[in-house]
Amino acid sequence: LLKIEDRRDIEDEVVAPLLLDIAACARRRQGFSDEDVCLTKALGLAVERAGGAARARVLLRRGAARADLERFAEAKDDLKRAAADARKIATDANASMEARKDMRDAYEACRTELERLVKQRKALKAREKAGLFGGLDRAFSEVVEVSDNKPPKPPPLLYEKEIETTLR
Repeated sequence: LLKIEDRRDIEDEVVAPLLLDIAACARRRQGFSDEDVCLTKALGLAVERAGGAARARVLLRRGAARADLERFAEAKDDLKRAAADARKIATDANASMEARKDMRDAYEACRTELERLVKQRKALKAREKAGLFGGLDRAFSEVVEVSDNKPPKPPPLLYEKEIETTLR
């Protein structure tokens, strides 16, 4: 059996980087659920203890994976946590210039991912609205206009052939 310190060293040096590499491979083959699992495990092992820049990067990657899985609330939470970590390091006067620049880039990436997340949510809602009942909304809006201050127009009188044509 390994001592706890030895296990943590192995997690830091071997397991966490391996999980991050597996997650990158999953992203390339669009296995977003596999990517999410690997990044979550990496956060649970060594990356969470390391904190700082590594944690911000992994949260950013996991947020992007969850956005692609359409798990928007979890993705938003991850991206906000990543942005907070990145902003904290980017504004830290004690951090090196390279680390601050790197975290400014990570912060911009978080903002970009959040914008992409909003666009994905809007597109999903539009697809749902245009789905099964979307066509019915448009069909009824042509026949009856609903407004508060005037009564609805009576439906137009149609002959039987025109009704069949309209229904087709």
